[in-house]
Amino acid sequence: MLRLVWADECAGAAGSPPDANLWGRQLSDEWQPAGEVQVYTDDPVNAHYDGGGHLVLTAVRESAGTRAYTSARLSVRRAAGGRVFRFGRYAARVKVPTGAGVWPAWWLLGPDDLYGWPACGEVDVMEAPSSVATAGQVHQGIHVPRAGDGEAVSVGVPPSCGDWGADFHVYGVGWTPGRMEFFIDERVTGSVTREEVESCGGEWPFDDLALSPILNVAVGGWAGAPDPAWSRQSMLVDWVRIYA
Repeated sequence: MLRLVWADECAGAAGSPPDANLWGRQLSDEWQPAGEVQVYTDDPVNAHYDGGGHLVLTAVRESAGTRAYTSARLSVRRAAGGRVFRFGRYAARVKVPTGAGVWPAWWLLGPDDLYGWPACGEVDVMEAPSSVATAGQVHQGIHVPRAGDGEAVSVGVPPSCGDWGADFHVYGVGWTPGRMEFFIDERVTGSVTREEVESCGGEWPFDDLALSPILNVAVGGWAGAPDPAWSRQSMLVDWVRIYA
């Protein structure tokens, strides 16, 4: 039987930064996709508790300076005494922003500092890029290296379509040997298996490597050019829980 092994119930005081025992800030990412225009900061403006039971990650359009947009990327592995995990159930209750050009995500990443990306493995529990082509879609799946040359192989489940920004939803994945099973609000949306990945020429690192959760809000990239009409876009997180 699974038991709760890590959680952020997002109960911090209004304006306080993310709990440093749970989350670390990642200010740079050499694997950041081309076309993203945000700069990640450790400013509470970009990530803080709201005092009402939520962790808020906000992308902000800057009115001056060299940074067009600031935002936040939080990593459990980069917290004080950072944690990594293996098989289990990972879930977060999230309300996503929907402004054009914003790309909120809740995902798991392997040790990229040791192996690089995509060899470290990536599991996207929730990505909601708000471009013309992808607005109203939630994407779930994995990224792994291709056997032989290490280039990225991506395998996902069908996008889930809906008005996701209207309310909170629980986005999760159940990780067992050779299998990732994705769900939204306890409804299984699909699974990705080792056999499926290997049949596509990919390698399956997840049975051998530990992963760690990340929350971030990107701007641009897959989500396309940001709409200049918005100055802030926020992802609200009600809770994050890991069971193993």
